[in-house]
Amino acid sequence: MGQLCHAVMLMKNIHLILLALITASSANADDAVCDISPIPESLNEHGCGCSYSINHKYHSRPYFQSEEDFTSPTMYINGKLVTVKPIKLEGISANSKIGDKFSQSFEYAGITIEFENAISFVCPANTEGGCEVTSFNSIMRVSGKQCTAKPISIKGDCGC
Repeated sequence: MGQLCHAVMLMKNIHLILLALITASSANADDAVCDISPIPESLNEHGCGCSYSINHKYHSRPYFQSEEDFTSPTMYINGKLVTVKPIKLEGISANSKIGDKFSQSFEYAGITIEFENAISFVCPANTEGGCEVTSFNSIMRVSGKQCTAKPISIKGDCGC
């Protein structure tokens, strides 16, 4: 009877250890970091539109690209170019001025991407040709049940 009791206690301990390991691994999965990367050069769209980029010393690499009205938005998430779904779109108006704020949010596979924007440049009034861009300083926040990332300071531009 003593050996049976010892065997039962050993099995309970093994069960508790396995339960602790499973719980720890699922907690780590919930805290996984999203792989939000710049869109590879070969997949960049060029021309009129909007983008959010981190400016490097010699070039800019977009993390987000869309049409000028923020439709057809794409990002490079977890190693692939994906279309993100607009949830909240505040746009830039023709009367926008430096310091105006607007925000946007997008969703992909349970991941929410939010941009908080402050306009930093608008074309001067009565500009004839040549100036067709609005720029903004932004914070990008990424969150989701299985994905977290630190907020990123990022630059945005819309125009041609």
